[in-house]
Amino acid sequence: MNAVLPEPMPDGFTLLSEPGDAVVIEHRRSGAGGAIVFVFTFLGLWLMVAVMLAETFRRGQTADYGTPIPSWLVVGFWGAGMLFAHPLLGWIFSRRVFRIDGHQLVHEQIAPLSRQRQLIPRESVQALVQTSTRDEEGIAVPDFWGLRIETTDGLTVLLYRHQYEKSEWLGQVLAQWAEVAYVSAGWERYRCRPPRFE
Repeated sequence: MNAVLPEPMPDGFTLLSEPGDAVVIEHRRSGAGGAIVFVFTFLGLWLMVAVMLAETFRRGQTADYGTPIPSWLVVGFWGAGMLFAHPLLGWIFSRRVFRIDGHQLVHEQIAPLSRQRQLIPRESVQALVQTSTRDEEGIAVPDFWGLRIETTDGLTVLLYRHQYEKSEWLGQVLAQWAEVAYVSAGWERYRCRPPRFE
């Protein structure tokens, strides 16, 4: 397969080598440094409180008001933390792999505790459509762009809530591969609302 990838490749994308005629593109989330610091700070504080709570329960100590700490509180605190931590860590450490060859697109989403794989035959692809998240006034929200693939079997979201350049680049690559139309949400429609001072 002769694929000409547009330059420059946006941050977060990596071209992987594989024997044969396949092109493998890996995407890892990038550019969310502030959110990642917040998540790790929150999870670190939660873990510290959870360990202190479990140790207090293990020693049989009582709360400030004299009643013993119930086991359901310890188990519930740990369980709630794990339910909250799993999607956050998946968001930070997940990656998407797009393997394209002459016949199909293999789309994989790999997270620390899960792996989803989808095969999309080339002949079933009808279009690649860039999407944008819009506010109540219809103005595109910065860095909330996505990409979906329309097939004879329905829609599949390939990217969700990423920078404009990422969905634009991947959309063009996959549209070139499938020899179908790429429908851009349009940078000219990308307007940020000026801040309001009230």
